[in-house]
Amino acid sequence: MRRLAFFVLVICGVTAAACTRKSDTFTLPVSDTNVTGTFTLRTANGQVPPFTAIVTTTEQWQLTFDEIILAANNTWVDTTNYAVTSFVDGSQRTQATSSAGTYTLTNGQINFIMTTGGNAIFAGAVTGNTLSVLFNGAPYVYTR
Repeated sequence: MRRLAFFVLVICGVTAAACTRKSDTFTLPVSDTNVTGTFTLRTANGQVPPFTAIVTTTEQWQLTFDEIILAANNTWVDTTNYAVTSFVDGSQRTQATSSAGTYTLTNGQINFIMTTGGNAIFAGAVTGNTLSVLFNGAPYVYTR
């Protein structure tokens, strides 16, 4: 339960940080059929890592790296790295989080189902070496 609460906090923080920028309506393209690979986050609603993803009363979480792996067996794993700064004593540490699940390719879209690290359903598409994901209304763009 603690991990789910943390993941929700992370997603809310990333989405809140990403939503501070005005973005045009984002539409997913039709996906290629070859979607497997390792993809590195390039932008989250126009923001390029590193960027502040979460701010609490005691800490600031700077997203430094995010990677999603789509496997041939229709599973995926997403790993995110943060630089965390304490407002209490100024100390810094690194923190990694992950989520995982399954995916299907239907009607030209990748349908992601999160089974570890939370419970969300979201869509994406791979075109060439670019993975576009629409999560909670915000676009995330990855490259392999």
